[in-house]
Amino acid sequence: MKQWETALVRPGTTLEQAIKVLDRAALRIVLVVDIQQKLLGTMTDGDLRRALIKHQSLDTAVEKS
Repeated sequence: MKQWETALVRPGTTLEQAIKVLDRAALRIVLVVDIQQKLLGTMTDGDLRRALIKHQSLDTAVEKS
């Protein structure tokens, strides 16, 4: 069983950082949370792939993609 906490990211996290978290967490999803760890949204490996297909920069924040 994987630790879901390893998949937490904050708004402002770049796509590049999110890819690294996806790889490290091995859950195929990252959870975007605020400072109180309230869930704001999710980003899957498919979402990241579609962002890259659209030529979004790796510096783009997760909430912008």
